[in-house]
Parts: sequence; structure tokens; C-alpha cells
Amino acid sequence: MFIKHSYFWSLLVLCFLFGAVSGTVYETMASKETKRPRRVRTSDVIKQIDMTEAQRTQLNTVLEDGRKRMIELNSSMRPELSMIRKETRAQIREILTVEQRAEFDELIAAKDKARRLHSESGQAKSKSDK
Repeated sequence: MFIKHSYFWSLLVLCFLFGAVSGTVYETMASKETKRPRRVRTSDVIKQIDMTEAQRTQLNTVLEDGRKRMIELNSSMRPELSMIRKETRAQIREILTVEQRAEFDELIAAKDKARRLHSESGQAKSKSDK
């Protein structure tokens, strides 16, 4: 019984970690909102290398293109990540008792709600920046 219990908790932790990591990666890559504007973030590099204004303009173009490409990649991966998350959760549910499933479902629902709210607040911030 102890092995089944530890296996369950290991899978549960793994599922939550996967969700946290994938959510963090997505938010980092997809967020148009940054703590500082792109030019300020690269100013340390520009200062150290002593770039010309033309080089700074080119650098900002390259960085913006890279950011857009990362967002596109993440968008294309999102359905697959969602499918893996659903499959993992279904496998975990198969291991659990009826009572444990109810608790698991509540925990997952809370986590999903928090993820949605976080995502929606990020989208609202991005739209207000346009």
C-alpha cells in the first residue's frame, strides 16, 4: 500500500511540476509584456559593446523577430502540451480511489482556474500595451 501511495504522490507531483514548468515557459516566451522595454533590457549589451545607433536599431529588429518566432513555436506546441497534460491526468485518475479522484479533481480544477486567470491577466496587459 505504501508503494502505491508513494507512486501516486510521485505522479501527482510530476504532473504539477510539468504544468508549472510548461506554464512558466509559455508565459516567458509568449508574454508581450516585459518588465522593461526591449531597448532598456539590451542597453547593458549596447553599452559594453559600444554599438552605433544603426546597430542598435538592427539589434532591436533581430530581438523582436526572435521573440515573434518563439511565440509562434509555443503556439504550435500548445495543443500537444495540452494533450499530454490531459493524458497524464487521466492516467493518474486511473490509479486513484474514488475519494482520491474527487480530491485530485478539485486540486486540478483550482490549478487550471489559476492558470486561466494568470493567462487572461497577461493577455489583458498585452492588449492594453498596443
